[in-house]
Formats: sequence, structure tokens, C-alpha cells
Amino acid sequence: MLLSCVFFVFSSCLFTMVKSSTVVVDSPFGKIQGVKKTDENTGLSYLSFKGIPYARPPLGDLRFAKPQPHPKIDGIFDASKDNKVLCPHPNAMTLNETGFTEDCLILNIQTKEINPSKDLKKVIAFIHGGGYVIGGSYYYESKSLILSQDVIFVSFNYRIGALGFLSTENEASPGNFGLWDQTLAIKWVKDNIRAFGGDPDDITIAGESAGGASVGYQILSPHAKGLFTKAYLQSSTGTSVFCRGINSQSIALIVAKIAGCWEKDDVDTKISLQESKVVVDCLRKAPLSAITEFSDFRNSRTHLVPLVDYDFIPDFPAKLLQDDNYLDFIGFFDRSYLIGFNNNELGIIENYLKMTKYAIFANDQMTEEEKQSAYEAVQVGAKNLHLRSRLGEVAASDDGIISKINDFYQRRFTDDTRILMEITNDLNMLIPSLDYLVAASRRESCNSYFLYFNHYPHFMKGIYRGSFHGVDLAYWFDVKTSDMERLLNAGMDGEFAEEDEQLKTMFLSIIGDFIRTGNPGLTLKNIMPSGWPRYDTTNAYYLNFSPKPWVSNFLEKDRQELWLKTVPELMKKSKSHVHSEL
Repeated sequence: MLLSCVFFVFSSCLFTMVKSSTVVVDSPFGKIQGVKKTDENTGLSYLSFKGIPYARPPLGDLRFAKPQPHPKIDGIFDASKDNKVLCPHPNAMTLNETGFTEDCLILNIQTKEINPSKDLKKVIAFIHGGGYVIGGSYYYESKSLILSQDVIFVSFNYRIGALGFLSTENEASPGNFGLWDQTLAIKWVKDNIRAFGGDPDDITIAGESAGGASVGYQILSPHAKGLFTKAYLQSSTGTSVFCRGINSQSIALIVAKIAGCWEKDDVDTKISLQESKVVVDCLRKAPLSAITEFSDFRNSRTHLVPLVDYDFIPDFPAKLLQDDNYLDFIGFFDRSYLIGFNNNELGIIENYLKMTKYAIFANDQMTEEEKQSAYEAVQVGAKNLHLRSRLGEVAASDDGIISKINDFYQRRFTDDTRILMEITNDLNMLIPSLDYLVAASRRESCNSYFLYFNHYPHFMKGIYRGSFHGVDLAYWFDVKTSDMERLLNAGMDGEFAEEDEQLKTMFLSIIGDFIRTGNPGLTLKNIMPSGWPRYDTTNAYYLNFSPKPWVSNFLEKDRQELWLKTVPELMKKSKSHVHSEL
């Protein structure tokens, strides 16, 4: 009898423990079960909800189509499991990962607690990077952010590669499906986050690299109007060259040819709407492995990325940023902005060029002269791509304009490869950041802040030093440097030093302050009494972010003068601006 009582008490306690480790949220979407977890570093608890479907599976007729909202669920959806769900990557870039599925449109929510008696928490929705070909929400753990800043963190998947951005440049497959996915995910958050204790009227969207560019597109899209109040763009914006499609139909036909849906050799001739529909119908029925086979990453053109479709992106972003009437219409000036990039973004460009050169010179079927010629052609093609994308076809062929640009870089650098890297860096990081900052600064009521991540981590021990592209993520996500090294191949060796831990604490406060108030510099006033001023074109303030941060003016002023003043003036004189973004 005693043993029976002991067993009964033990069983009751066990049941209570298991029951108390889960939580069920009753949202407009339906009942969602999450799990209570404990952070191994701090011992603090938090709630996690993973794998919540926000869209119908994009299969069959929904492949190469806008996403459809997932219907309300019956019963209780189990979001307590930590299953890896990734949208399909190109076959050559799976990195030995698992979890790839077309039914990948899910989101994750993390919060310190859900307490109805407290004020609603501010919310941040993060858009992952990966060049629109790799990545996923699974990799981004935000325990440090939610526990130290008491905000709600949301991450989500969106379609990438051909499934997300294949475009025939007509209604058969207009493209930008990944961007539509992002908007639907943010709308889901707005519609349901109150049930998790979040404020649906104060959502920040953030992203890094392709995620930062995606945030830039969400900012300018009329379809995302009213969904968020703040935006943090890191290491790319909507005017970055690498994330704007050119000649997208030809890429679609290459994918179709690989999948057996296009028989002709010519992939550069424009095809009709009817021909496009036949191709897309075939691709919808093709096996997934055929769709993801394409992985040609030549520097002379962009591949499977967003494009101006005159719907989600109604015009070239640089033009939209100069149109105050349009910006008023979408509520651009009603939001707050934090925009930044790192002191060694150039490193990833150099890394990519080295890999390209290695691949060319490893070809035993070519002579040394042919190899050198092929590599030089890659560099010329990459340079032309950037100039055409920024200036337009006409201005990029204007000898006077190109001469001015060449003279600027040739007086500073002697090596053609270095010149290409500098132009690439300027037209993907510095100038695109300023495009948005300058636009926001035209209204005093619009707060925008510029951050230059100018840190030199101890763990950068290879040929690259400083804050390499993506290194900033280690300072606000719970990610190991060894895992980042596997993806970036940047020479990271070792974990955080004490200085890095202190910098992470500071960076989390910057992000937390921005999410809560739109001013990222509130906590910094403890060490910077004069504060971090908002950006304006008169002073061009930016934060030099390092273990001892300080405010400076006019980052790379001579390059700003070239791209934002001299070149546009030359284009107006030559009347070539009518064909360009500017």
C-alpha cells in the first residue's frame, strides 16, 4: 500500500512537471503548443514555439506562385519540437545538411514569458541571409536577445533559389515569391502575436546580407504597408547590386533546360507569355532535384534574386527612394531605421574571387593563357554588371562617366582585382546604405541611424581580419564561431574573448533599444554622454561601433561624393539618367 502511494505521488509529480514544461497559446490561427526551455549559460527560462506553418505548402500549382495563407488549424498544433525545416538549396550547396522540403514555409517564436498582466512586448521579425540560395530560420537562436532585452523574436523561412525567385518576366512566373513569403509571414505575426504577449502595432523587421536587402524591399513595397514600424538593415539594402535580377528570363530558361522543360539551345531570346506558361507548367511537374540542379554563379550576372516586377517592387528602388509622394503613400517616413555594415565586407568578395580563380585554373583542359584570359573576363563581366545595375545600360556605356569612375579608383589602387573589389563593396554596402539614409533624412520626423561595425575580433586569425561579412551575427545570435567558419571560410579560430562578450552585451542593448523605442543609442549614453545623433545629410553622423564606440562624420566621404553627387550630375548632363535607377 505504501509503495502504491509512493508510486502515485511520483507519477502525479512527473505529470505536473511535464505539463508545466509546455504552454498552449490560443491565437486567431488556432491553439499552438510550445515548450519551456532553460538557457544553459544563464539558467533563465524562456518559451519556444517552432515550425508553425504560416502558408499552405507551396506544392503543385502553388510552386512558382504567390503563397496562400495557411488555414486556421483544428485541435492543438505541436510547436514544441526542434525539428530542422529548410527550404530546398541548390544541389551543389546543401553543405551536408538535412531537413530540406518544399513544405518549408514555417516560422518560429521565442519569448522570455507570456504574462497577461504585463504590457505587451515589442516584436522583432528576422529575415535570414544567404544570397537567396542558402540559409534558413533554423540557424538563428536568439536566447541572449530575448532574455537580456525582453522582446519577442520571430524568425521564418522563405523560398530561395529557383523556387523563390525564378522569373519568366511575365505573369506565367513573375518571380519574387520569396519576398511574398516574407510579407505573408510578417502579416501572420501581426495577426497573431498578441496571443504570445506581443504588440502587433510595433513590429521591427530586420535582416542581414540578402535578409537586409529583403528588408529594403519590404520597406518599399506597397504590399507591406502598415505591417511594421521599424527596420534594421545590415550588410545590404534594396539597392545593392547583388540582389537585383537582370535578364531573369534567360536564367529561368537555363533552369528549364536542365529540368527538361526547354529544348532549344537559345536561352537569351525573349519568349512569349504562352511559351512561358508551357515552360512553367512543365517545371511545376518536374522533380525537385531537377529544379535545384542549377547553381551557376558567374560574376557577370545575378541569379535567381529579386527583380523589379512592377507589383511587389513597383519600380527601381533608387527611383522609389527619390519619390517623396510614393514614400508618403507607403508610410516610409513614419518608420525608424537602423542601417549598418562591417569594416571588412570586402573580404567575402575577395574570397569569392579567389574561389572563382581557383576553379578556372584547376581546369586541365585549358592552357595557362586561356585560364588567365577567362579569369580576366570574369573580372570585366563583374565590373560591367555592377556599373550596368547602378547606372543603367546607357550611362554604363558613356565614356565620360566611366572614365570618371575609373580615374577615381585607379588613382587609389593599382591592381585590377582590388579595383573590382572596391567597386563591388561600394555598390553593395556603402552606397546602398546611404540611399536609404539620405531618403529618410529628408523628413525630420523620420529617425534613421547609421552603424559602422568597426571591430577586430580576436578569433579572426586567418588571412581575413576585422569584421568579415556576417561576423556581426555572432554578436546578437547564439551561434558558435566554428559553425560560422564552416559557412564563411573566413579564418575564424577560437571562441569569444572577454572583449567580444562585452561587445555582444553592448550590441544587444543597441538592438533592444531600437526595437523598443526606435532610438538605438539610449543605453550607449552611459559611455557616450553626447549620444548617437540621427543621420542627416549636413553632418552624416555614424556610430563607429567597437569596444569603445564613438561618433564620426561622413564615412568614406570621397566615395559618397563620387556616387551620390558627381556621377548623378554627369548622368543628368548626358541625359542618360532617364534609362537608369538614378
